[in-house]
Amino acid sequence: MKYHFSYDVINYEKDFGSYDEARRYMLCVLSNTGFVDIASYNASTFIIEYDKDTSTLPDYLHTNLSKYFYYSLSLVGKQAEGTEMINHHPDMGLDIKVKKEIRNLDCSGLGKEISNN
Repeated sequence: MKYHFSYDVINYEKDFGSYDEARRYMLCVLSNTGFVDIASYNASTFIIEYDKDTSTLPDYLHTNLSKYFYYSLSLVGKQAEGTEMINHHPDMGLDIKVKKEIRNLDCSGLGKEISNN
């Protein structure tokens, strides 16, 4: 199951000190959801794939992100024959960058708690 996730930081200077810290917090929140893959084909948008139940995902994201981010989460639909209803014109450099960010992600010292709700 895949989701389209877009975000914008509400006030990164006040809440995080820098955009990079805001993004690190958001990536730590997302990495705590147990996704099997994350792709970024343009700035501030991800395609996130799960192979497990995601019924608590909307509440979890709301609890951890709504104070600091505007965001949108949409389930990527499938057509009757099983093909996904998604189309990309990707910036592959961004996808490579997010994969490296996730691989090297350090969620210690965030200064903000991440709820496991």
